[in-house]
Amino acid sequence: WDPRGTQPPLPEGVRPLLFDVGLARPQNLGIEALELVPPSVVPGRRFEVRVRVRGTSGGHENELIAQVGEASPERQPVVLAAGQNETTVTFDLLAPREPGPHPLTVQLAARDDFKADDVRHAVLTVRRKARMLTIREGDAARLWEVAIDTLGAFENTSRTPEEADRENLTNYAVVALGHLPRIPGTLWERLQTYVRG
Repeated sequence: WDPRGTQPPLPEGVRPLLFDVGLARPQNLGIEALELVPPSVVPGRRFEVRVRVRGTSGGHENELIAQVGEASPERQPVVLAAGQNETTVTFDLLAPREPGPHPLTVQLAARDDFKADDVRHAVLTVRRKARMLTIREGDAARLWEVAIDTLGAFENTSRTPEEADRENLTNYAVVALGHLPRIPGTLWERLQTYVRG
């Protein structure tokens, strides 16, 4: 539509006609957007894929298929009642075990004539676990280590204070002290330098 009228102007005496040969009630269901929550995860952790689906009025029934890399696809029904034009479907998926970028595809099981909005792609970033050094003596910090391993966000290494004094602390994103009755002087100085960055 041009507010200046037909461009270029029609010659005098010529009358434009519009012939609409489209469907009287067009039907389309499409994937409008998808969101990864969180967009970056550690290997083997769960994440959500939120898929916003929009359709023409009149109602729709279909199925969404989500797949990360070569993993088995997950399926979720998508239903839009008559008069409803959008909904959000959430997938709860497991991240691959290998760090790096992984392709994610979400598509409608039954494709319609307008295929451009029947599939969406994203990239899931699986990051390496951050390295953590736990300095402990005996089994005093064992519960801490079990909790850290259960969370799965860190690659934890446990050392006694004497062993830790030989470690390069800058190789670790986190250094945790677990119930230490004493800290050797050289390790204490190295920890202070590590904290100051």
